[in-house]
Amino acid sequence: MANALAHRNIAPLAFFFEAALGLLAIGLGNWFDVDPLENASLNPETRWQQASAVGWGLLATLPMLVGLVTLRKIQAGPLGELNQLVDKQLAPLFAEARLWELALIALAAGWGEELLFRGWLQTLVTRNIAGGTGLWIGVLLSAAVFGLCHWITSAYALLALLAGIYLGILFLASGNILTSVTTHALYDFVALVWITRSPSSSPPADETTNPVQET
Repeated sequence: MANALAHRNIAPLAFFFEAALGLLAIGLGNWFDVDPLENASLNPETRWQQASAVGWGLLATLPMLVGLVTLRKIQAGPLGELNQLVDKQLAPLFAEARLWELALIALAAGWGEELLFRGWLQTLVTRNIAGGTGLWIGVLLSAAVFGLCHWITSAYALLALLAGIYLGILFLASGNILTSVTTHALYDFVALVWITRSPSSSPPADETTNPVQET
């Protein structure tokens, strides 16, 4: 199945799926009376506020990118296995995508996933549990669900959990979903470009001719 998909450009499917998560968040927000885009309105009166939120989001991407560079160097253990999975199975799915398509996927993922997990779920929890405890339960619960939804391997789910905590804190500290959307989208774009353009993500010419890879 993965080999068959590797010969297709699944960028449009990925884009529409991620964008649909944002629409789901807005729909759930209407149902539960939680606006996932609260404080993110784009109008002349708030343009500097939104620009500041985006600027902080850009800066907040740096620690995540440092983590990405560090993790991609690990070739042993669960993280090494995850890198192999990313290079050999996930990267080929987007190998045919153009840079602008990767950018759209990353933007849709940042928008859709942040609206759903932080803008809606985290806000829903914090509003229903009073005090500072509710704030942190909201961060941790939304991050836990975020990690579970990214369960490709246990290592990847754990990394997604940690990323979810970081993004949740960003949202909590800034009070503006545009901050975590920007961080998430920029990180995803850099990661997608890296894994799809990296030589290590190119599959061997014929994996069946050399079945023994280690002694």
